[in-house]
Amino acid sequence: MNDLQIRLNEKNAERVNELARATGKTPDQLVNEAFDRFSAEAEQEEHDRFLQWREALLKIEGMWKDRDDLPDFEELRRSWDRNVWSR
Repeated sequence: MNDLQIRLNEKNAERVNELARATGKTPDQLVNEAFDRFSAEAEQEEHDRFLQWREALLKIEGMWKDRDDLPDFEELRRSWDRNVWSR
């Protein structure tokens, strides 16, 4: 197990000690449990953001399909090419 020194303000230190006495757990156990919960919530939030991003992309899928007012992009791109051998 790795050691990590943390500094708690007075209020939080008192609360950790109260919880340790009430639960029979050590302050280290309580801090690890708190971090596990925090980490799980952060992962869930990240996953939720990914799902929202994915849903937004799926909503716009095909938005350019069947449009007849757009230029021929392949021809437009070819027109930008330079023929260096024709000089």
